[in-house]
Amino acid sequence: MPFGKPVGYALLGLVDALVPTAVAVAVVFQLWSWVTGYPRLELVLAVAGLGLAAGFVLGALAAVRGGEPFPVTRAAVALWKRYLWYI
Repeated sequence: MPFGKPVGYALLGLVDALVPTAVAVAVVFQLWSWVTGYPRLELVLAVAGLGLAAGFVLGALAAVRGGEPFPVTRAAVALWKRYLWYI
């Protein structure tokens, strides 16, 4: 396998992880601030790290399997439009 193909899959996975991570961070930040009255940055950073890792793996696997591009991003945007548009 050439070197460029795995690197391309990794980059597609990373790009696919950015939007869902931003959505998760926004939701956690807003909900935590609303419930407690102050933001907790450690929690937001933990969610961001987990979101990037999970989105990276899922996006790269989807790219390797040859599916439609950016499935994790499309799912996050669909959830945002359906349930979280008011945040």
